[in-house]
Amino acid sequence: MKELFEITSADKNLFIFLGIVAGSIVFYWILQAVALKIVVKLVKRTITKFDDILFNKKFVRRVILLIPTMIINRYVGLLGENAADARMFLYVWYTLLSILIVFSAIDAFIELYERHEGLNRKSLKGYLQIIKIVLGFWALVVIAGIFTDQSPWSIITGLSALTAILMLVFRDTILSFIVNIQINSYDLVEKGDWIEVPAFSADGTVTDISLHTIKVQNGDNTISIIPTYKLMEVGYKNWRRIQELNARRIKRSIVIDSSSIKTVDDQLLEKIRSKPILTEFIEEFLESDNFKNSIEVDVTNLMLFRHYIRWFLNRQEKIRSDLNISARLLQPVESGFPLEIYAFTSETTFAKYEDLQAQLMEHIVAFSHYFDIVVFQKSFTGV
Repeated sequence: MKELFEITSADKNLFIFLGIVAGSIVFYWILQAVALKIVVKLVKRTITKFDDILFNKKFVRRVILLIPTMIINRYVGLLGENAADARMFLYVWYTLLSILIVFSAIDAFIELYERHEGLNRKSLKGYLQIIKIVLGFWALVVIAGIFTDQSPWSIITGLSALTAILMLVFRDTILSFIVNIQINSYDLVEKGDWIEVPAFSADGTVTDISLHTIKVQNGDNTISIIPTYKLMEVGYKNWRRIQELNARRIKRSIVIDSSSIKTVDDQLLEKIRSKPILTEFIEEFLESDNFKNSIEVDVTNLMLFRHYIRWFLNRQEKIRSDLNISARLLQPVESGFPLEIYAFTSETTFAKYEDLQAQLMEHIVAFSHYFDIVVFQKSFTGV
């Protein structure tokens, strides 16, 4: 009779505990419904954006979850000899919930940082992701300690024997972390930079820098994903300086037929003067030091053409006259003399830059015949 009474008493405590668990769950639903409405109203009234972001990252929901967990933990003793096992699972839940709350706060800080103008170009995501990995690893160690009834330090000491394996498993993470430090320390790449990484067919704007990956939106709106640690390994080109100087380089060349190069005579000079803009150029050129320095040698049509290109480029509003402007001859090739046009334009956007570059080259080719300059063009014959 006594044994029957004891069993009934244990069952009674179990039912009471299950009732408390069910009540805690219902209380959580009610509390969440009421508390979230109150929090939403408070969040909307504040000026700061951090509380909005925290709310969106489920920070409040996870904090509210602590309340029913604490209530259940308070009455877990009702389970008698099974209380120890129940507490073990509760401690595991506490650990997981605590780490999720911290993760929500970290994610909220990352988003707040990235929204802040002036700061968002410098990526902290890699560092904060390392913190999340370390905290997540520590949480796993704590959970392992709970199940094995050992201290976390004992677990870590035991893992030291597996260092080589852990280094292999976390190789990419370690390398990515080192590269993240280099990127931020030496200001190599920022969000918004235009980079080229031929090894990954990436040519566009950096939209995200995280611990493991760098995301690039290419000119054709495709997305290239580059492993962070590979960036330093394969090499890349950063066009940020163009944006800082508001100057993009133009470097194009045409090949001059060497047989068309000749000294300037009165007939050719008259032909050149037939165009008003060229008349203005000739008058300025005859008064310039370039002409005076070349008096000892015969002036050729190619010399005039080169000086005209520089003169014309200097007069263009979109060409940066404060930076290098050149029309130079390169090493002769079988087809003639390559004439390279080198300048910088303030038009840095793709469409406008390409349009300006095309207009300049079209003008140069079109005006070459006034100087009796023949631009080499390979002829094709049918078979």
